[in-house]
Amino acid sequence: MSCVYKVELDVDLYIGSTTNIRLRKNTHKNRCFNDKSPYYNNKLYQFIRENNYDWEDVDFQILEQHDTILDNLELRKREQYFINDLNP
Repeated sequence: MSCVYKVELDVDLYIGSTTNIRLRKNTHKNRCFNDKSPYYNNKLYQFIRENNYDWEDVDFQILEQHDTILDNLELRKREQYFINDLNP
C-alpha cells in the first residue's frame, strides 16, 4: 500500500509519502530522538524536541491511500501535489 501523509504540530506541517506507513513512523521516531542520526537536525524533528512533544503527540494523518504500491516517481508526484495544495 502506498500513501501520502501529513504530520501537523501547531502551525508546522510536514508532508511525506511512503509504501509502508508503520515503518515510516518508526523511522521518523528513530531519527527524531537519535542524536547519532544524520537526520537528527531536520526542521520537523527539531520542532518536536524544542517544543517538548512526546512521540505520542505526533499525529500522522493519511491524505491519500492506494491499495497498490506506486513507483517512486508517481508517489513523489502525489506528494508534491499535496505540498503545492497545502503549502507546508
